[in-house]
Amino acid sequence: MTVSSFTSSLQKMTPPFATRVIRWYCGIKERGDTMLSVQNLHKSYKVGNEKYEVLKGVSLEVQKGEFLGIMGASGSGKSTLLNCISTIDRVTSGHIYLEDTDITELKDKKMAVFRQENLGFVFQDFNLLDTLTLEENIALAPMISGVDEKAVKQQVRGIAERLDIGDVLKKFPYQVSGGQKQRCACARALINKPKLLLADEPTGALDSRSASMLLESFALVNRTMKTTILMVTHDIFSASYCSRILFLRDGKLFNELYKGERTRKEFFHEIMDVMTFLGGDLTDVR
Repeated sequence: MTVSSFTSSLQKMTPPFATRVIRWYCGIKERGDTMLSVQNLHKSYKVGNEKYEVLKGVSLEVQKGEFLGIMGASGSGKSTLLNCISTIDRVTSGHIYLEDTDITELKDKKMAVFRQENLGFVFQDFNLLDTLTLEENIALAPMISGVDEKAVKQQVRGIAERLDIGDVLKKFPYQVSGGQKQRCACARALINKPKLLLADEPTGALDSRSASMLLESFALVNRTMKTTILMVTHDIFSASYCSRILFLRDGKLFNELYKGERTRKEFFHEIMDVMTFLGGDLTDVR
């Protein structure tokens, strides 16, 4: 391949793919194994005769074991992006790869199996079953899948102890605090050892102490279990726990911050500067 034909081909590629091709061509090793690759993602909604484009060509990559935060002002498209990645919503155009699987090409039945085997979810409102104990909530998915009951209980106990809810496993959701409910939801998301943990405003319904405990739990499982986490949040305090932040503005990637060797406090202030510029809501800063 000539240099001119090579450069001409690059112009037709999405940015993440072009970057990998350039690294291959130049003999540069990747900085890590890519877990998630979003390529030129567009998402539009039609309301009456009006068409609203929420995501406008978003491209990004998440490396294995990374703790990535996505931020932006209200209406920036961050929740829509998460919904597309989590297979809750279908994309208008573009591609989303989890490792080698293009999830935008999956049909409904295969998508349900893929979601169960590869993704974990933590929602703002917990989504626990009130008629089950915390232990039963966590164990439900693997038990339905036919995993041995004794093995499941051992897994539940191990994850619960790690998330500091081992002493409340026999209680029902209405008998525990909001923070304990959310850590139960986190344990439920981790029980099947997902490749990617998706969290949508996980601290939104928590007080500051419970939020801190949950975020410490996220940092712990990211560090010790090498769990890849993608968290959407508007809260700067929550975002400061991440290793990298992507900022969305009007449906496009606007900025990117790496924590690097900075302290969480230093990272917090740097995130605040960007969010202030974006016009983000700073009323929830803890």
